[in-house]
Amino acid sequence: MSKQLVFRYGTMDSSKSMNLIAAVHNYKSKGDYVLVFKPVIDTRSKLGFVESRTGIKTECMDVTNENNVFT
Repeated sequence: MSKQLVFRYGTMDSSKSMNLIAAVHNYKSKGDYVLVFKPVIDTRSKLGFVESRTGIKTECMDVTNENNVFT
């Protein structure tokens, strides 16, 4: 099993969330395991979800400064 960390960034209204959710869907449809992280300070979506302005969403893990995402 290969491990890969992908970091997505961009300006506001550049479809980051929508593209992330589409990528998650594509990986999962191939049978891959996907874990999405979101900082807990991001309050645009409710806890446990990344949501685009279009209304589509996917589950995520909310991380704080105390989390070590590499272990």
